Parts: sequence; C-alpha cells; structure tokens
Amino acid sequence: MQWSQPMHDRLAGLASDGFSAKQIAVTLTREFRVNVTRNAVIGRCHRQGMTLTGTSDVRNSPSYLAPPRKAMVVRAAPPPPLPLPPADEVGKVALADLEDNHCRYLIGDLYCGDDRVLGSSYCEAHRSATVQSVNNYLNAIRNDGYLLRRYGK
Repeated sequence: MQWSQPMHDRLAGLASDGFSAKQIAVTLTREFRVNVTRNAVIGRCHRQGMTLTGTSDVRNSPSYLAPPRKAMVVRAAPPPPLPLPPADEVGKVALADLEDNHCRYLIGDLYCGDDRVLGSSYCEAHRSATVQSVNNYLNAIRNDGYLLRRYGK
C-alpha cells in the first residue's frame, strides 16, 4: 500500500490525539477512500517511530458483545421402559428350539422365547428395552456433538 503525504500527516495527527489503530484505520479508509487495515496502521507507525497510545473500547461496544443466548430447551424425560419379565417367567429356549415367533433376546445362554412383536426380533418388553438403550446411546452421542460434527445432524 502506498502512503501519500496527506495520509501520513493524518495518521500522525490521529496517533498523537490518542486514537487506536483500529479507529485510525477506519478514519483513513473513510477519508481517503483507500482500504487501510489496522495492521497497516500499526506497521506504518512502527516504521516511522510513532507510538500508538490509544485503545479502542471494543470489548464494551455493542458490536463486540455477543448476541443473547437462546433459551435452553428442556425436554421431558423419556418414559421408563417396560419392566423386563423375570428370568424364571420367561420360556428360555435353546438355539436349536427357536421358532419364528420366539423372542431372540439372550438371557445367559438361552433365548427369551416369548412371542415376538411383528416386525421385530424381540417381545414387547425386550423391544422397548433395546430401543430405549439405543435411543439413550444416540442421544448421548448427539448431546456430545459427535453426530453434529460428523454428519451435521
């Protein structure tokens, strides 16, 4: 950037009046219709041996202040899962004895064996328990921000 003599004189005057580098850059840009950056002002003052004593109260200006935060959305707690049937009430079917309508939920080495829900591999109690645990896991990941950073969801 070329500094003309009028620009240099104006820079010296503003610096001696106690303006900050940012304020000087904005003023020079407006007056001379040349894009002058804050760093250009600092560099020019340094090379010419001028000191910048002014500070701009940017932190207190309305444009610097962060916008008000959005209200936090509080979600209702998810309904508790259906209670699992006690292990002794469940049919406990071995792998070789499983039929198409049996629940595939493992209890130890045996399967639940209760009638499964249409479109699922589990009975109603085990389906709600597994879906609940998967949803809790996904919500924990979403709240951690992993899915948002990874997939933008």
